[in-house]
Amino acid sequence: MLKVYNIINGVNLSYIILITLKKITNRISLLLILIVIYTNSYLLYKYLVKLIIKKKRGL
Repeated sequence: MLKVYNIINGVNLSYIILITLKKITNRISLLLILIVIYTNSYLLYKYLVKLIIKKKRGL
């Protein structure tokens, strides 16, 4: 479960950096800096499936 939070935190941090850079570039009239957020979807899927299985076993 911790790994899922780490993946989500990584995406959130990337988004915060993107917004910050966008505000800075708008202030000083530079070209927009694009950041591509890459998430290993299969890895996220794998951990979510594990989480669901653990929840079902706990019932």
